[in-house]
This record gives sequence, structure tokens and C-alpha cells, in this order.
Amino acid sequence: MTRGCSIANCQRRPARKAVCCGQRLCEEHAASVKAHACPKAAELLSVDPRRWCAANAPEQRLATALVERLNVIPGIHVTALDCGGARQRNGQRPERGMGDVIGWAAPDGIFLALETKNSHQDGCGCDSCITQRAWGARLVAAGGVYVGGVRSVDQGIDGVRMGLARTRGRKGAA
Repeated sequence: MTRGCSIANCQRRPARKAVCCGQRLCEEHAASVKAHACPKAAELLSVDPRRWCAANAPEQRLATALVERLNVIPGIHVTALDCGGARQRNGQRPERGMGDVIGWAAPDGIFLALETKNSHQDGCGCDSCITQRAWGARLVAAGGVYVGGVRSVDQGIDGVRMGLARTRGRKGAA
């Protein structure tokens, strides 16, 4: 049995789950964001695109600056990822929670990940921040280095150096 549209007094079938809010919508209501009360759509429609770009561009600039500075350090190679929902060439999405900058440290091949933060405060409880911290914890448990909440290039470099010293110290003691 298929359920009908979740908009009051509609109940038309078939209804599909909306990407924006998860409500089941018929074709007519799904075609227009204004046709249903969707908190996610209302939030997205209320955001000024220029303000969004201004708030998010510094995070991208920080990731680029981190890549440039970290790749100068002997034995370290990193690259910036676009994990904000972009698809890879093979059609798959990157793993949720991955760092914005990933790479490795030679000669021991320790995996590195850094998460840049601009618009979220430390300890943010939103779903994406929780997922990112969990991913970082799994990386550290597997022997990698995760530097979360990076707000400056110097903070990122210091975090990588301390993380590598800690990880290499654990491996040397084992």
C-alpha cells in the first residue's frame, strides 16, 4: 500500500519522500517549494546568497592555504576535498564526516585529516559536526592524525605536528 501526500486535504497518490524535509508529497506539491510548509526550504529561501558565500568562502580559502603551507613541509602531502555533498567522478559521494584536507606523512604513511571551521563554534551539536568528530575519532583510533576545528593555518600546522609526534610516539612505544 502506498501512502498519499502528507499535505492536509490532499492525499493524492503516488507520493514521494521530499529531499528537503522528508514529507511525502504528490507531484503537484513536490514541484513547488512554496506549496508545502517546509522548514528546510524556508531556511534556504531566506538566506541571501551573497551572505552565504561570504560566510563559506573563508573556509575554502583556509583549506587552500593549509594545503599550500603543509605541502612545503618535507614528508607531508595533502590535498583539499569538497565533501559538501559533491559527487565523485564514479557517481559516489565522499564518506560523510571526512576532513576538508586529507593526506599522508612519510616515511611511515600516517594518514592526516584536517577539518576547517569558520561558521560553527567549537563543540557544535549539529549533525554534520557530530559526524565529523566521530569520523576523526575513528581515524585516530586507527592510527591516523585528525585535527578538528581548524580556524587558522598556524593552528592546522601545529595540530599536524603535535598529532604526528603523538602517533609516532605511540608506535615507537609499541
